[in-house]
Amino acid sequence: MPKEPTIDTKSEEIQKLKEKVEQLKKKNDVLNNDMQSLQHEYLNVKVDNENLMKRQKVDKECIMEMTQELTAAKVELTTRAREWEMTMHAELQESRQDRQKIVEELYDLQDRFHNKELQMKEIMAEYEEKLKEE
Repeated sequence: MPKEPTIDTKSEEIQKLKEKVEQLKKKNDVLNNDMQSLQHEYLNVKVDNENLMKRQKVDKECIMEMTQELTAAKVELTTRAREWEMTMHAELQESRQDRQKIVEELYDLQDRFHNKELQMKEIMAEYEEKLKEE
């Protein structure tokens, strides 16, 4: 036959159950604190993520704006470079033409000088002839 629990045994069981309930309450409190901490961490991560998303959006807009500005600057510099090349080419052509004119004038002056020199020699020869005749 089974033994009937005695009052002491029941009292011990009740005490053990009370201790177990107390332990579970403490464990529950710890778990509640952990859950609250995790909720705060989650909210912080959520806010950080929202801030990060906003910052990424601002950065993306800034990059797009800089890209547009750089593209416009590239177009402007390319245009200026072409204009400079055209100006330099035109000035080079003009310099070559001026040089060609100067060279032609120099040859013309050399021819005229040579002709004058020949004329002077002829005059000198004639003068010397006349001096000899006299």
